[in-house]
Amino acid sequence: MPHRNIRIFKSGNIKRTPFNEHHTLYNELLKHDIIYVEDYDACDICVIKTMKELMLTIDKYGNKKKYLLWNSEPCQDKNFVSKIRANDATVHIMNTYTGDIWINNFCVYSPKQWTNSEQLLKLNSQVDFSRPKGKKIVALVTYRNNEKKWSNIRNGVEIGLSYRRTQIALEGHHLGKVDVYGKGWPDGISLEDSRMNIDWRGRKEIILKDYYFNLALENTSTDYYCTEKIWDSIRAGCLPIYYGKDNKIYENFPRHSFIDYSNFNSPSKLFSYIDNMGFQEFKERFNSCLKVCLKAAKNEQLKPNIRAKRVENLTEKLHFIMNDKPF
Repeated sequence: MPHRNIRIFKSGNIKRTPFNEHHTLYNELLKHDIIYVEDYDACDICVIKTMKELMLTIDKYGNKKKYLLWNSEPCQDKNFVSKIRANDATVHIMNTYTGDIWINNFCVYSPKQWTNSEQLLKLNSQVDFSRPKGKKIVALVTYRNNEKKWSNIRNGVEIGLSYRRTQIALEGHHLGKVDVYGKGWPDGISLEDSRMNIDWRGRKEIILKDYYFNLALENTSTDYYCTEKIWDSIRAGCLPIYYGKDNKIYENFPRHSFIDYSNFNSPSKLFSYIDNMGFQEFKERFNSCLKVCLKAAKNEQLKPNIRAKRVENLTEKLHFIMNDKPF
């Protein structure tokens, strides 16, 4: 028996979610019994992006409807469970930690950007760190210096990386090892807020191409939360300084490819390691990273399969919510 239509009411800001008409999954959802309504009273499920908006919506509309909190950014929702109770309302969750949004390491990977091995050939022809910035590290990050705010403890382990990333960049700046780009930094630290540029991805690539090392830690360390940071770095010829503990990045990247900051217990040890790195080691590590990208680019079904799986996960969740009993 076919499913009946599920009527979705979008509450608050739902940008960068599959329920926004500009998202790559939006039209796919319309093919799976999903329709959108403008009136809360007419909906089956109310979709919301953040806890703050959720609480405001429940205060306004009450607990007579079903709720889905959908957010792919760990700093905006830190729940580790897929269902909670909020002010007597049952709230289902899909987020960075529930395992049904980020399904593998290639969710934001773009095969179209990897049509040849030009960058590999260029680096193989070099014999030293001859780019304008030499062995300096670049960090394109927003300033996050409130340790408590950016902390996220799971099973007694700190998996939030935003504060740690800031501290690495800050110490590196003071030592003359790191050039910082980004917003919110104290005066005299950031060289530029690259995201102020309309084509910020293009501007980012231009900046990266002056460097050989890029501080590319994610906002959190969890399975398959692999954003554009590592891919942009490699595409520009930078060796990523990444974080490989408590996630599944090594399902695709070999050991000793990117520089894994989780192998160091201080920024100074990281900087010392890079200071002592020869160009041959750099090339071997970078080539290992690049081969991952080129291999994925040859897989023609990579992105369609990812999109299909993400749509399947979401539609299954919506139908589950429709049949689930409240707390």
